[in-house]
Amino acid sequence: MNFKVLIIEDDVQIQEFIFYILKENNFDCIKSSTGEEAMSILSNRSMDIILLDLGLPDTDGIELIKKIREFSDLPIIIISARNEELEKVQALDLGADDYLVKPFSMNELLARMRVVIRNKINTSPFDNVEVYEKGDLKVDVKNRVVLLKEEVIYFT
Repeated sequence: MNFKVLIIEDDVQIQEFIFYILKENNFDCIKSSTGEEAMSILSNRSMDIILLDLGLPDTDGIELIKKIREFSDLPIIIISARNEELEKVQALDLGADDYLVKPFSMNELLARMRVVIRNKINTSPFDNVEVYEKGDLKVDVKNRVVLLKEEVIYFT
């Protein structure tokens, strides 16, 4: 399975370098240089991971984390030259999943991405839900019952 990565980075050389290495490691990548462009991509495409630089020309990456977290729980890995503890803590508290300071090793970035992928694969959309409803389908996770049009569906 190829994971789709959105690279939000305004430095073209860094963006191209990350893009090339991830492509070589079988990731599907989309590049964005601004927060506005990134939000447009996220509203129109399905992604698996976001790599986010905090220093964007049109918006601060911290604000972008807030906007993304309003509608998505996609894993976000920060890649930033900012190495102040307060900014790291703020980004992580707002919903970033990891924080990598520039300059960084691509091997370390790939390892951190593997961790995010493992965590994503090992979680279920039902982890924090007792009852899930979608149209005529109802899944009562707590009681382990599935109903379709109010009729119980039995599973072996």
